Order: sequence, then C-alpha cells, then structure tokens
Amino acid sequence: MFIKMNRSWTLITLLIVLVSTVGCGSGSREVKMVDSDNGERVELKTGELLIVTLESNPSTGYAWEVSQTDETILMQKGKGEFQQVTQPEGLVGAGGTETFRFEAVGVGQVTLMLVYHRSWEENVEPLQTYTLQIVVN
Repeated sequence: MFIKMNRSWTLITLLIVLVSTVGCGSGSREVKMVDSDNGERVELKTGELLIVTLESNPSTGYAWEVSQTDETILMQKGKGEFQQVTQPEGLVGAGGTETFRFEAVGVGQVTLMLVYHRSWEENVEPLQTYTLQIVVN
C-alpha cells in the first residue's frame, strides 16, 4: 500500500513540475531597440514583441508618435509610455524615455516610422525621425 501511495505522490509531483515549467517558458520573445538602432533591419516571428525606447522630453512640447506601420503585420500595443529620469526634488521639465510596444501579427515586411514633433505644428518637419525595417516570418 505504501509503495502505491508513494508512486501516486511521485506522479503528482512530476505533473506539478511539468505544468510549472511549461508555463515559465511560454512567454513571447521581446526584441528591444533604442535610439542607436535607427535605420536597422529587424527580423521577428509572429507573436514576438518589439519594444522601442527613445529619449524624449514632453515638457518641451515634443513627443514621439507612430507615423508609419502596417497593423496587419506589426500592431501597436497600447500607447507610448513616458518614463522620466530621476531628478532632484523640485526640478521640473526633466526628460526621460518614451517606450512603444508592437506585436508581430502577420507575415510580411513593413517600415516602422516614428516622428519626434509637436503634434499641433502643421507643415513643420519633425525634429527627429526613427525608422526600422521590420521583417516578420
């Protein structure tokens, strides 16, 4: 009787370990790109995430905005998120980084373009442009 119970517990323990390890490895791969990657070619597989983090300072009125993509291939996930750098107390207007997340949702090629501009200024060239050539397999 003890041997049968011991085998049952061993089997249950193995199942728990198997389920927990399968869950740990199921996350999508994340590809992180920064300012210095401007103009690069990026290869992704369907389901993978592209995370683009760029220097930004919205207190100047400038912000990054997605200007070009094909959402049947590369879909933006949420809005850009600004993270201010840590500054001494009382200092306002400090810059930081703006992060955009995209998911590779379809096979193909697309140019991802972000522009750093003041959204209310019409007919004015952006201060900066950031592009990536994306290939999704």
